[in-house]
Amino acid sequence: MKLFVTVGLEAFPFERLVSAIESAVSDGLLDPDTFIQYGSSRTPVTAAAGSRYLSNPEMSARITDCDAVVAHAGVGTVMACRALNRVPILVPRRRSLGEHLDDHQCPFADMLEREGLAYVARGSGILLRDEIIRLARNVHEPEPDPSDRPLPGASLTAHLRTMLCALDAERS
Repeated sequence: MKLFVTVGLEAFPFERLVSAIESAVSDGLLDPDTFIQYGSSRTPVTAAAGSRYLSNPEMSARITDCDAVVAHAGVGTVMACRALNRVPILVPRRRSLGEHLDDHQCPFADMLEREGLAYVARGSGILLRDEIIRLARNVHEPEPDPSDRPLPGASLTAHLRTMLCALDAERS
């Protein structure tokens, strides 16, 4: 199974995710063609293919040409997956592990999971590795829906608006 893994552009390293994927490829549990966009992470990427950063066209091509997408719970990555009709497996960054300034990715990922717009893996180490593999084997991409029912993205927009207003209020 070939994954595309992205940690986004955040300055904080995301060793938990990069290490889990590198371990799975190294142990033969994932295809060596798995690709990791590892950003500022310091974990050596040797078993999988990888790059520190990708251009938007490269990222879109990788999202399209994989069996499953695994990513941090960043808005830009989620929107790129949605635009390409992919349901990502999200691993939210956690403040307690030095992965971000706060835990805003956790409620965002939880909301996306409730809405059926993402799968979420929350573990660490081998538990995270095994959880990602299990989810990747069972990812179901949505079929294009021609009906006129409201798109689930409406709740995403509302959630983003609420989060931005809360951040703005904190800064005031």
